Amino acid sequence: MRHGPVFARLFGMLDGGRGSRTALVSVFAGGLILIGVLLAHGTDLRSGRCVEGVVMVIAQSQADRDAACDGAERAILVLDGLGLPVLSPIVVHVVDEIDDIQGASALGTFDARTRLVKVLARSAYSLGSIDETVLGLPFDDELHASVFAHEVTHAVFHQHEARIPLSYTAHEYVAYSVQVMTLPEDYRRRLLDRFDVSPFTNVNQVNGIMLAFDPNSFGVKAYLHFRDSADQNAVLRGLVRASRAGVTEWY
Repeated sequence: MRHGPVFARLFGMLDGGRGSRTALVSVFAGGLILIGVLLAHGTDLRSGRCVEGVVMVIAQSQADRDAACDGAERAILVLDGLGLPVLSPIVVHVVDEIDDIQGASALGTFDARTRLVKVLARSAYSLGSIDETVLGLPFDDELHASVFAHEVTHAVFHQHEARIPLSYTAHEYVAYSVQVMTLPEDYRRRLLDRFDVSPFTNVNQVNGIMLAFDPNSFGVKAYLHFRDSADQNAVLRGLVRASRAGVTEWY
């Protein structure tokens, strides 16, 4: 599937002024750095690139690479429709374990310092285990792809931030909303049946307390609020205005 609007914006900067040319140079410079990361891991660049080359995947198995590309593609399509196109290449590293966040376990992370996405490989899960779920549902291929969608959303959203990063909860609101939006309808129905919660009534209710104690319910409430919003772009703008609450390195 081709993504004309995404990449027309990315490469259309050639026709812009000085600021556009500077941004384009940054895109290509970032791409060279990311290619260096891939080479350092001995990755086949041809088999490791997807979404028209904008996403570069480091993975040991084809199944993990497919899940990464699938989830990234879905997220990028949704975000582009919301006016948040990809501005620079994204590297996704599929790993056996994630120990980046001390004292916490994670299915995936986005590091704002290195701009690297990490997501657990399929082999890291025991299929059907009650302790190994995604959004409270038993792990499978669709849910695995949704984790990539979640983390790639962080990466794209970060590209649109101003000098002061948005808060952790603002990022998670957007990432969970997009993650659930990219799931097939029957998965969303199962998720909503499992978590019988009402949507946030406004962005001021989006806080870190619920996110810390019940991230799945937070994610469903965020999705419901975003889904039901008459102007989703206005919601995003409201998050940007209301959520400049310091620097958070990990999302």
